[in-house]
Amino acid sequence: MENWTLGQLIGQDWTPPLHTDRGGYTVTMRETSGSEPVIRALRQESLSNTTNTGKLHLGWGSFRNLDIMAARQCQWGLLLDINIHQFTVWDAVFEALRQTDRQEDFVDCVVPLIPDSPKPRQFANSTAHWLKADFLRPDSWLNFEHPDRFSHIQRMVIEGRIITACLDMRGSTNGHSPLFDELAQNLKVARELGVSLDTLYVSNIPWMLNQQEGFFGESHQLHLHDQSVQATRQAKHNLQKIVQEECHIISAMHLTPTATAENLHWDTRLYTPAQFFSDAVWQEMSVAQPNKPSGE
Repeated sequence: MENWTLGQLIGQDWTPPLHTDRGGYTVTMRETSGSEPVIRALRQESLSNTTNTGKLHLGWGSFRNLDIMAARQCQWGLLLDINIHQFTVWDAVFEALRQTDRQEDFVDCVVPLIPDSPKPRQFANSTAHWLKADFLRPDSWLNFEHPDRFSHIQRMVIEGRIITACLDMRGSTNGHSPLFDELAQNLKVARELGVSLDTLYVSNIPWMLNQQEGFFGESHQLHLHDQSVQATRQAKHNLQKIVQEECHIISAMHLTPTATAENLHWDTRLYTPAQFFSDAVWQEMSVAQPNKPSGE
């Protein structure tokens, strides 16, 4: 494992990120339902496991990835996205972690580093207030009562054990060869060297791919290497390539019962690969619709 690096997971010709008018995430949004028991279960299982070395986390989205890595005490982390502004947020987070040793100092340091145009996606006028709310969130990597979580993520960053890369869950972009095949092969090599994919976080992306348009109004067809399949089916097929039996999959691809078209919220759930890739789970996502506002 000593000769292996995270950079060996990603290819040099992976696709560039999309330049959009939507800022990147700071803390995780609208996916709090179910997150506490999921993170708690991941943490408890990790504590009871005596073979906690070589664990890799791979995920899309925001700070939920850091919550998971802290809970699992992962040694490696690959953070994926397609929005150029999410990578700007991650750059700011990593820079602030290299400069600070406490949660409150981290927030004070990172806020000026996060660009305000376009505005980060958050439910508060103040980015500082938005981030400091995580001090009290029980499962957060920034929770005040558990500074070891923050220290673990900080150590991973300082040691170069977390990197970012652009990878569209839909697969290829503009005619490139399938990238998930390459990632699957690289993960296989990593496993042979003692690094295994422990956790996979897909956020609410499968639900988003089930909509008629892409994340930023783009056509799904531009991002598929097989034009005959739907985006969700392609994403499922791609994800199946990279997981193994012992992987824990965390998703927020199902709406909560109280979600409305004007106020979408998703339920965070924990799966084994067999559960996650079952037809029932994906059919549930496809048929569920947000509630209409009362009076309609």
